[in-house]
Amino acid sequence: MCGFAGVYSHDPCVDEPTLRAMGDQIAHRGPDHQGIYQSARGNLGLVHQRLAIVDLDPRSNQPMVSDCGNYVLVFNGEIYNHDSIRPRLEKDGYEFHSRSDTEVLLNALRAWGPDCLQEFNGMFAFALWDASKQSLFLARDRLGIKPLYYTEGKSGFAFTSDLKAFQACDSIEKKIDRKSLWQYLFYNYIPQPHSVFENIYKLLPGHYLEWDAHQGIRTRAYWHLPHGDEVDESNSVEAWTSELQERLSNAVDRRLMADVPVGAFLSGGLDSSAIVSHIPRAGMKTFTIGFEHQSNRLDLSRSKEMADYRGVENVQTILNESALDAYAGFSKILDEPFAESSVMALLCNFRIARDAGIKVILSGDGADELLGGYGYLFRLLRMEYSNRVPAGVWSTMLATSRASLAGFSPASKPGKVRDIYIERSLRALQRNGLASRHELLISGDNVDDLLALGAEGSDLPGLLHDDLLASAHAQAKEHAFSKLAQLLYAEVKVPLVNKHLAKLDKASMANSVEGRVPFLDHEFVEFAFRMPTKLRQHKDILKRSLVGNVPDSILQDRKRGFNVPMHEWLNKFIIRGDWNNMWTDRFEDVGIATKDSIRQLVHQNESNRKSNFYTLWSLHVLKQWLESNQFQT
Repeated sequence: MCGFAGVYSHDPCVDEPTLRAMGDQIAHRGPDHQGIYQSARGNLGLVHQRLAIVDLDPRSNQPMVSDCGNYVLVFNGEIYNHDSIRPRLEKDGYEFHSRSDTEVLLNALRAWGPDCLQEFNGMFAFALWDASKQSLFLARDRLGIKPLYYTEGKSGFAFTSDLKAFQACDSIEKKIDRKSLWQYLFYNYIPQPHSVFENIYKLLPGHYLEWDAHQGIRTRAYWHLPHGDEVDESNSVEAWTSELQERLSNAVDRRLMADVPVGAFLSGGLDSSAIVSHIPRAGMKTFTIGFEHQSNRLDLSRSKEMADYRGVENVQTILNESALDAYAGFSKILDEPFAESSVMALLCNFRIARDAGIKVILSGDGADELLGGYGYLFRLLRMEYSNRVPAGVWSTMLATSRASLAGFSPASKPGKVRDIYIERSLRALQRNGLASRHELLISGDNVDDLLALGAEGSDLPGLLHDDLLASAHAQAKEHAFSKLAQLLYAEVKVPLVNKHLAKLDKASMANSVEGRVPFLDHEFVEFAFRMPTKLRQHKDILKRSLVGNVPDSILQDRKRGFNVPMHEWLNKFIIRGDWNNMWTDRFEDVGIATKDSIRQLVHQNESNRKSNFYTLWSLHVLKQWLESNQFQT
């Protein structure tokens, strides 16, 4: 696990001090070694920050140059099956000087070109320089576990695993993309392929990119999820259950590959318990976070119960508002605005694991998207039965609910109740189609707040619309998916990578720890999408597979969200009764808000007449990001 950046300049002027400064910006991603490469012509420079996980020998440092001297590789991630690929390459005459997966990747690229991507089981983002062709080849893993940004301009081409590296390179234009900012305020993240800057893009998962000075950028998908007509209806429930157990066990086993200590997160829920049930007992540490409020106490007791059941150590930590200090430090290295509040708990949990000597953590991300764990997906399915009801009926009901709830005592926080349980559902019912409703339910549903900030009025829906989510739904329909499978397909393509995997990557790398996700082993993902839809509901089949390996209390427990008490913390420790604490002049610089609009939002929040916590928290994170980064407007 590492960080890297590279710059190709049409005018040979990629100097070493700039490359080192770019590496320093992302040193948290790889503090064990900084490596620099400059091409003979001086037109290409690479910098790599290594987090040493597999083969700690310096011969595995990067950038790694091939024996022939023509190819140079920078790589972030892990190839879990590198030991099975190595003998095939040795048989073809390739020599190895290390035990690293990096050298296997380098020689596989030499031997098989883009076809080698089909051979890898892992998470990765990398760039390969071919000196003879003066060309670059970039690729990102199938699910998008590791990030990869790129840009092409008049001066040349540049790429990085972390936008923060570009802050140290003056030749790369960093002009704020205002549409991306509005989308960020709507979703809490910036949907791929866009970034916070114009003309800087995220390479899509399961894609590779080729570039040279003559032909420019060419991208191509190398992996696709199974289509709906590939679903296998012939197997019994027992056969599917047995295969799920075996495949998950194999996925966990692959991700134990390391020459450093490995641990796991254990939330007390089903997904992390499933991972822990498949790891060795001896010497394994698990880590659990709780908060100083009652709703998390059950998670802590369930985690201890699972750890005792499995016979592993469980390190439990209770957080209070001091976690905000950790987030303040995180915001200074955050490469683009990202306001998912649960990242705060992840940050602290990774820090605790790091301080305990752990450099690799296994996490349960992905199970909900693959096996139907999110309750709102089934709400969306039930809404399909209402398609014949005119939208005006829902508009009337929405107005009625507002009028009724407005009379409640402020102490009851009617706005919060309305936004979450009633108004959002009624807003969704007003929309037309599964994709549009899905878009609203994964957002903050805060269009009124954004209009109050000064958004572009009637143009706002177009600015907020996520083309990739709509495209994912269209593809799923075209590929004959059932309605539930369509939603799960779209979840994998958009919220999973943009929110959950981005959160895992950012929080883990901020602490120089590698996060691994067994449920997103691509073979397990393909298996899940070949499973009948009736088995992909509420993770029932996962529960079946864990009988006898996880306490019954966990198997029978309802799904609970991980709730950070940010509403309370925002008011008490960030706003502190003064709306000026939410203000920065940079909001006006980027055209996102005025002082009056911020004052009004804070007043509404403090009076409890409107729950706009989501917008205020996003603005607070944006304020910190704008004050910590260089940009053009």
